Amino acid sequence: MNNRGASVRGSVALTTVLTAACVILALSSWGAIAAQRLTVWVGDGQPRLNEYQFVCDLFEKENPGITVDVQGQAGGQGQIMEKLALAIAAGAPPDASWLEGSAVLEFAAQGLLLEVTRAVDGIRFAPADTQEMTLGGRMWAVPYHTAARGLFKRIDLLEQAGLNPYVDPALRPPNGIGQSDQIR
Repeated sequence: MNNRGASVRGSVALTTVLTAACVILALSSWGAIAAQRLTVWVGDGQPRLNEYQFVCDLFEKENPGITVDVQGQAGGQGQIMEKLALAIAAGAPPDASWLEGSAVLEFAAQGLLLEVTRAVDGIRFAPADTQEMTLGGRMWAVPYHTAARGLFKRIDLLEQAGLNPYVDPALRPPNGIGQSDQIR
């Protein structure tokens, strides 16, 4: 179990490092680095901040004259998203930021993000992560991790209630009760 945990942590760290590198490369491809100083906001605690700092230090070594200021953002995801939205509205956003996945499409729909489609072209992400970052056929953020999600249901209890446990809820008619769902 310990080896698996170390392997998972290593995979998350590597994914974070690659994502930070993609973000920085995306900024350089758009000419955003002309300012000679980049500000990167990072949420999710000190370990994530350390990972981003490592990548940004490597970037600075390979790009003399460009400084990357990595800033940790305190608070929960909701607080960080609110702070980011306020910074964008005030015209003073960071050049790159950690962004909660569920907020990507909301921010993109409001025109608050730069698209990253070209910058990540050719990089394969999990389909669910790509979908979460895509609006109008364009990607608006770079996924930095994925999560396994599942639904467990007690078939016996659904059957006892007279419901068909094998019917996909998405296929039900608008009233919510399909022919095969009706109580027996």
